[in-house]
Amino acid sequence: MSGSKIILVISATGAQGIAVVDALLSPASDGSPSPYSVRALTRYPSSQRAQELAAKGVECARVCHYVWSNLDYASKKSGYRPEHKCEHYDGKGCVAEFMKQQDSVTCGMTWTIVTAGPYFERLYTPCLTWAGGHVTPSIIAPKRLEKIRRWRVIWWGGTTSLRRSPKSLDIHKRQSRDEWWLNWHGAEKPVANERGTTPDDSTSGKDNFSSFWRLFRNDIIKRDSG
Repeated sequence: MSGSKIILVISATGAQGIAVVDALLSPASDGSPSPYSVRALTRYPSSQRAQELAAKGVECARVCHYVWSNLDYASKKSGYRPEHKCEHYDGKGCVAEFMKQQDSVTCGMTWTIVTAGPYFERLYTPCLTWAGGHVTPSIIAPKRLEKIRRWRVIWWGGTTSLRRSPKSLDIHKRQSRDEWWLNWHGAEKPVANERGTTPDDSTSGKDNFSSFWRLFRNDIIKRDSG
Protein backbone atom coordinates (compact mmCIF):
# COMPACT_ATOMS: atom_id res chain seq x y z
CA MET A 1 0.00 0.00 0.00
CA SER A 2 1.62 3.23 -1.18
CA GLY A 3 2.29 5.75 1.61
CA SER A 4 1.45 3.32 4.40
CA LYS A 5 3.37 3.16 7.65
CA ILE A 6 5.79 0.24 7.77
CA ILE A 7 5.60 -1.92 10.90
CA LEU A 8 8.32 -4.49 11.60
CA VAL A 9 6.98 -7.53 13.48
CA ILE A 10 9.47 -9.77 15.28
CA SER A 11 8.62 -13.50 15.50
CA ALA A 12 5.83 -12.87 13.02
CA THR A 13 5.41 -16.59 12.28
CA GLY A 14 4.62 -17.43 15.91
CA ALA A 15 1.14 -17.68 17.42
CA GLN A 16 1.31 -14.16 18.84
CA GLY A 17 3.06 -12.73 15.80
CA ILE A 18 0.46 -13.99 13.32
CA ALA A 19 -2.33 -12.41 15.37
CA VAL A 20 -0.43 -9.11 15.46
CA VAL A 21 0.12 -9.17 11.70
CA ASP A 22 -3.57 -9.91 11.03
CA ALA A 23 -4.62 -7.06 13.31
CA LEU A 24 -2.26 -4.61 11.59
CA LEU A 25 -3.45 -5.58 8.11
CA SER A 26 -7.18 -5.65 8.91
CA PRO A 27 -9.38 -2.79 7.62
CA ALA A 28 -10.26 0.09 9.92
CA SER A 29 -13.63 0.20 11.68
CA ASP A 30 -15.03 2.41 8.90
CA GLY A 31 -14.04 -0.13 6.25
CA SER A 32 -11.08 1.82 4.91
CA PRO A 33 -7.85 -0.10 4.16
CA SER A 34 -5.27 -0.59 6.87
CA PRO A 35 -2.78 2.31 7.09
CA TYR A 36 0.02 -0.18 7.73
CA SER A 37 2.24 -2.48 5.73
CA VAL A 38 4.13 -5.21 7.55
CA ARG A 39 7.70 -6.43 7.41
CA ALA A 40 8.54 -9.64 9.24
CA LEU A 41 11.64 -11.38 10.48
CA THR A 42 11.70 -15.14 9.92
CA ARG A 43 14.42 -17.76 10.04
CA TYR A 44 12.84 -19.84 7.30
CA PRO A 45 11.26 -17.85 4.43
CA SER A 46 10.25 -21.11 2.76
CA SER A 47 8.22 -22.36 5.75
CA GLN A 48 4.47 -22.71 5.46
CA ARG A 49 3.74 -19.89 7.88
CA ALA A 50 6.20 -17.53 6.18
CA GLN A 51 4.60 -18.26 2.81
CA GLU A 52 1.16 -17.61 4.28
CA LEU A 53 2.40 -14.22 5.49
CA ALA A 54 3.86 -13.45 2.07
CA ALA A 55 0.49 -14.23 0.48
CA LYS A 56 -0.99 -11.50 2.69
CA GLY A 57 1.53 -9.00 1.34
CA VAL A 58 4.00 -9.21 4.22
CA GLU A 59 7.65 -8.51 3.38
CA CYS A 60 10.53 -10.30 5.13
CA ALA A 61 13.34 -8.18 6.55
CA ARG A 62 16.46 -8.35 8.72
CA VAL A 63 16.95 -6.13 11.76
CA CYS A 64 20.08 -4.98 13.59
CA HIS A 65 18.67 -5.29 17.11
CA TYR A 66 16.63 -8.35 18.03
CA VAL A 67 14.23 -8.36 21.00
CA TRP A 68 13.31 -11.87 22.16
CA SER A 69 10.12 -12.41 24.15
CA ASN A 70 11.45 -15.10 26.43
CA LEU A 71 10.27 -17.64 29.01
CA ASP A 72 12.37 -19.42 31.60
CA TYR A 73 14.35 -22.48 30.48
CA ALA A 74 12.33 -24.60 32.88
CA SER A 75 13.98 -27.98 32.31
CA LYS A 76 17.43 -26.53 32.88
CA LYS A 77 16.35 -24.73 36.04
CA SER A 78 14.86 -27.94 37.46
CA GLY A 79 17.88 -30.09 36.68
CA TYR A 80 16.10 -31.60 33.64
CA ARG A 81 13.53 -33.44 35.75
CA PRO A 82 10.87 -34.89 33.37
CA GLU A 83 7.94 -33.72 35.52
CA HIS A 84 9.05 -30.13 34.89
CA LYS A 85 9.31 -30.39 31.11
CA CYS A 86 7.14 -27.56 29.77
CA GLU A 87 7.62 -27.32 26.03
CA HIS A 88 6.70 -23.71 25.33
CA TYR A 89 8.93 -22.56 28.21
CA ASP A 90 11.84 -24.79 27.16
CA GLY A 91 11.47 -23.80 23.52
CA LYS A 92 11.89 -20.11 24.22
CA GLY A 93 14.49 -20.71 26.91
CA CYS A 94 16.66 -22.68 24.48
CA VAL A 95 16.59 -19.78 22.04
CA ALA A 96 17.65 -17.37 24.79
CA GLU A 97 20.53 -19.68 25.70
CA PHE A 98 21.63 -19.72 22.06
CA MET A 99 21.43 -15.93 21.80
CA LYS A 100 23.60 -15.49 24.88
CA GLN A 101 26.37 -17.45 23.15
CA GLN A 102 26.44 -15.14 20.12
CA ASP A 103 29.02 -12.40 19.67
CA SER A 104 27.10 -9.27 18.72
CA VAL A 105 30.18 -7.74 17.11
CA THR A 106 30.78 -10.76 14.89
CA CYS A 107 27.19 -11.39 13.83
CA GLY A 108 26.39 -7.69 13.39
CA MET A 109 23.17 -7.85 15.41
CA THR A 110 22.64 -6.91 19.04
CA TRP A 111 19.87 -8.47 21.09
CA THR A 112 17.67 -7.98 24.15
CA ILE A 113 15.98 -10.81 26.08
CA VAL A 114 12.76 -9.99 27.95
CA THR A 115 11.57 -12.78 30.26
CA ALA A 116 7.96 -12.45 31.35
CA GLY A 117 4.97 -14.79 31.77
CA PRO A 118 2.73 -16.25 32.86
CA TYR A 119 -0.28 -14.47 31.40
CA PHE A 120 -2.53 -13.05 34.12
CA GLU A 121 -5.72 -14.18 32.39
CA ARG A 122 -4.71 -17.83 32.82
CA LEU A 123 -5.21 -17.37 36.56
CA TYR A 124 -8.89 -16.64 35.90
CA THR A 125 -9.67 -19.25 33.27
CA PRO A 126 -11.83 -21.15 33.14
CA CYS A 127 -14.28 -18.76 34.84
CA LEU A 128 -17.73 -20.20 35.49
CA THR A 129 -20.90 -18.20 36.20
CA TRP A 130 -22.82 -19.26 39.28
CA ALA A 131 -25.62 -17.50 41.23
CA GLY A 132 -24.90 -14.17 39.58
CA GLY A 133 -21.22 -14.30 40.47
CA HIS A 134 -18.07 -15.88 39.13
CA VAL A 135 -16.50 -19.11 40.26
CA THR A 136 -12.86 -19.63 39.40
CA PRO A 137 -11.81 -23.28 39.68
CA SER A 138 -8.10 -23.45 40.29
CA ILE A 139 -5.36 -25.83 41.39
CA ILE A 140 -3.55 -22.97 43.13
CA ALA A 141 -3.23 -23.38 46.90
CA PRO A 142 -5.19 -20.72 48.86
CA LYS A 143 -2.08 -19.35 50.58
CA ARG A 144 -0.52 -18.66 47.17
CA LEU A 145 -3.74 -17.37 45.63
CA GLU A 146 -4.04 -14.51 48.10
CA LYS A 147 -1.15 -12.63 46.51
CA ILE A 148 -2.29 -12.97 42.93
CA ARG A 149 -6.04 -12.73 43.22
CA ARG A 150 -5.81 -8.99 43.89
CA TRP A 151 -5.32 -8.54 40.19
CA ARG A 152 -7.44 -9.75 37.29
CA VAL A 153 -7.45 -9.18 33.58
CA ILE A 154 -10.58 -7.57 32.15
CA TRP A 155 -11.13 -7.83 28.40
CA TRP A 156 -13.28 -5.10 26.93
CA GLY A 157 -13.56 -3.93 23.34
CA GLY A 158 -10.45 -5.80 22.26
CA THR A 159 -8.18 -4.17 24.85
CA THR A 160 -6.77 -5.53 28.08
CA SER A 161 -6.70 -3.52 31.28
CA LEU A 162 -5.41 -4.52 34.67
CA ARG A 163 -7.60 -3.41 37.57
CA ARG A 164 -7.99 -4.12 41.25
CA SER A 165 -10.75 -6.66 41.86
CA PRO A 166 -12.60 -6.85 45.21
CA LYS A 167 -12.29 -10.34 46.63
CA SER A 168 -16.05 -10.48 47.17
CA LEU A 169 -16.67 -10.56 43.41
CA ASP A 170 -14.98 -13.91 42.90
CA ILE A 171 -15.29 -17.33 44.50
CA HIS A 172 -12.24 -19.54 44.43
CA LYS A 173 -12.95 -23.26 44.16
CA ARG A 174 -9.90 -25.40 44.88
CA GLN A 175 -9.70 -28.48 42.65
CA SER A 176 -7.25 -31.29 42.15
CA ARG A 177 -5.26 -31.25 38.93
CA ASP A 178 -7.44 -33.95 37.34
CA GLU A 179 -10.67 -32.19 38.41
CA TRP A 180 -9.42 -28.89 37.01
CA TRP A 181 -8.65 -30.38 33.60
CA LEU A 182 -12.25 -31.59 33.27
CA ASN A 183 -13.22 -27.90 32.85
CA TRP A 184 -11.28 -27.75 29.59
CA HIS A 185 -12.33 -29.02 26.17
CA GLY A 186 -9.59 -30.62 24.08
CA ALA A 187 -7.03 -30.90 26.86
CA GLU A 188 -5.72 -34.17 25.40
CA LYS A 189 -4.94 -32.75 21.96
CA PRO A 190 -1.29 -31.97 21.07
CA VAL A 191 0.04 -28.74 22.55
CA ALA A 192 1.67 -28.00 19.15
CA ASN A 193 -1.09 -26.54 16.96
CA GLU A 194 0.58 -27.82 13.79
CA ARG A 195 -0.10 -31.42 14.87
CA GLY A 196 -3.86 -30.95 14.67
CA THR A 197 -6.54 -31.82 17.21
CA THR A 198 -6.24 -35.61 17.33
CA PRO A 199 -4.33 -36.94 20.37
CA ASP A 200 -1.07 -38.64 19.37
CA ASP A 201 2.20 -39.64 20.99
CA SER A 202 3.39 -36.02 21.32
CA THR A 203 3.00 -33.83 24.40
CA SER A 204 -0.63 -32.97 25.08
CA GLY A 205 -1.88 -29.64 26.34
CA LYS A 206 -2.79 -31.32 29.62
CA ASP A 207 0.69 -32.78 30.10
CA ASN A 208 2.42 -29.56 29.11
CA PHE A 209 0.45 -27.25 31.37
CA SER A 210 0.45 -29.72 34.25
CA SER A 211 4.22 -29.31 34.14
CA PHE A 212 3.70 -25.54 33.95
CA TRP A 213 1.80 -25.54 37.25
CA ARG A 214 4.41 -27.76 38.90
CA LEU A 215 7.12 -25.24 38.04
CA PHE A 216 5.43 -22.57 40.14
CA ARG A 217 4.17 -24.95 42.83
CA ASN A 218 7.69 -26.26 43.40
CA ASP A 219 9.27 -22.78 43.18
CA ILE A 220 11.36 -23.72 40.15
CA ILE A 221 10.14 -20.44 38.65
CA LYS A 222 9.29 -17.49 40.87
CA ARG A 223 7.56 -14.19 40.14
CA ASP A 224 7.15 -11.12 42.34
CA SER A 225 3.36 -10.74 42.59
CA GLY A 226 3.45 -7.99 45.17
